Amino acid sequence: MNYSEIFYNGGDICIRPAIRSEISDLIKSGISCDTRSNSNSDLKRKFRERGWQAEARIGHGRIDFRKEDVGLEVELRQKTNLIYDLLKLELAARSEIISCGIIITYDQSVPIFGNAGMDACIQKFDQLVKEFSGIIDFKLPLWVLGVREQQMAKLLSELAGGMIT
Repeated sequence: MNYSEIFYNGGDICIRPAIRSEISDLIKSGISCDTRSNSNSDLKRKFRERGWQAEARIGHGRIDFRKEDVGLEVELRQKTNLIYDLLKLELAARSEIISCGIIITYDQSVPIFGNAGMDACIQKFDQLVKEFSGIIDFKLPLWVLGVREQQMAKLLSELAGGMIT
């Protein structure tokens, strides 16, 4: 498998197999690493080609992507943003905009982990969820993916423009 994964609150049941397969295929196939083009545009294009709405509005904010009743956030930079992403997805669910969510981050095994403030990873997400469990009433069915090294290099190149954090 090209990623590690954790399911919360029945995310493995709520997120339809077709959506899970689509996300898995996207990660497995990788995304263009052509740094001469706008990499974020390429990432958005890949999701849009699969029917995802980019920068979907949720009240006064937005989530990175939405398809049907599923919200998706990509966080490959800082662990503190993982909680922010979780809260945005939770807000969208409580507002009945989505019924489940996906967060794509990286796996701690990726060599860049910890460099230049890049400390977001699936293991840190799980740790933060446990630390804040008494504060955050987290009920959203969620699938969190930690992309491993080979696919990570491809995904990191997609964030070069800084639009997805």
